[in-house]
Amino acid sequence: MAEERTLLFDDESNAPGGALSEREKTDSRARSTPADQEQQELQPMIGRGPLDRQKSELPPPPAISHKDMEHRKDMEEYEAITRDGTVLTQLDGDVWGAMICVLVKDFPDIIHNHFDQEQLLRLCFVAIVGLINLGLQCAFLIWIGTFVMLPSIKIMQDAYQVYHKVAFTFDATFDGTGFEDHIGSEKADLCGSVLGNIAFLFAALFLWMCRGAHEISKCLKLRHIVNEIPMLPDSCDDKDQVYEQSPEEGGKIVIVCLGMCTRMVLITIVVIPKIVIGVALLLMGLIWLTASNDYADLILNSLALGFVLDVDSLLYECFLPSRLHGDLKNMFLALPDKHPSAFVDPESKDQQAVVKEYMGAIGMILMCIGLIAGFLMYQPIIPGFDWDITKPCSGYILERQYPWCHFWEEPLMGCFPHGQEGSHAQPKDL
Repeated sequence: MAEERTLLFDDESNAPGGALSEREKTDSRARSTPADQEQQELQPMIGRGPLDRQKSELPPPPAISHKDMEHRKDMEEYEAITRDGTVLTQLDGDVWGAMICVLVKDFPDIIHNHFDQEQLLRLCFVAIVGLINLGLQCAFLIWIGTFVMLPSIKIMQDAYQVYHKVAFTFDATFDGTGFEDHIGSEKADLCGSVLGNIAFLFAALFLWMCRGAHEISKCLKLRHIVNEIPMLPDSCDDKDQVYEQSPEEGGKIVIVCLGMCTRMVLITIVVIPKIVIGVALLLMGLIWLTASNDYADLILNSLALGFVLDVDSLLYECFLPSRLHGDLKNMFLALPDKHPSAFVDPESKDQQAVVKEYMGAIGMILMCIGLIAGFLMYQPIIPGFDWDITKPCSGYILERQYPWCHFWEEPLMGCFPHGQEGSHAQPKDL
């Protein structure tokens, strides 16, 4: 019985009848033959087939390296970025938008030697047109400030200085006789100044402020997108910054993430110059328009300033090929939605977006009005201006506004007589 117990159970403590004593274990080993001991050693293999024995002999699977784990993690992160980038902003159709396109899409492909002839030509041509655009806008800022704005300020200050000298006494009392008799050519500059009509000036400055504020707001929005767009995962190439959708997905070319170098290049070459040019042109335009010494010049100067703002769009339409225009119309910057529809009621989300847009528009209107009021209060054209030219110049303005004849008057009433009184026409010699 002890021999059967040894053959059937690996652990004698599990045998029927309980655990064996140490003496019984010793006697059992002593009575066992070599064949019995070999069979006892093979006992753990009873019940295991050849596949089980083959599996036990296989080597363990190789361990995943840290580098592979990081790469797999980066790929999962990149897939999440492309999936979550649902807030799309189309690139502007101007030279700045074309520069973003070639810097993010074409330049990385050229570096990695995955480019075609069109990409190389596009990169070179957009770089040349971008330099022309930047040079022209900076040059116009310098020329407007040097040859237009500063001379206009000097003319206005000269006229106002003469006006205070001849039209006022030492105790700042107005002398109408001195104004009519002694002020000369400066009278046209002084009374033609738009500072004499605050309502007209305010309306013109409001329109220019709206134009400049819109341009600056676009620059700030671009800066926000460039800063907030996700970072390119470390294991991804720079060419993965652009995700080209399949036709089923819409066929869009989406910039889903940016590498650190690309982000810094965009901020340095595109964002900062756009903001600096926009702010400088806005301030110089306010000064130039306020220094206008003729109401017609106020309108013409406004149009000229708008032309300077549109230089980038003009160069884009004239020189860049239509194929690039089509690419830009299909190219977007993508940001992840901070409030996904899965967590927010779609109707509530839409209402919040509408309220936010209207509140932003109201804030923009109030900001423009406040900035114009502050500018006119501290305008640099005539420091310390007392707004004291409207009443003295009213007669001069009415004289310029009143025509010799009205259209309803008969020409025979003598509005435009021939010759001068007391003169006699001499017949011509034949």
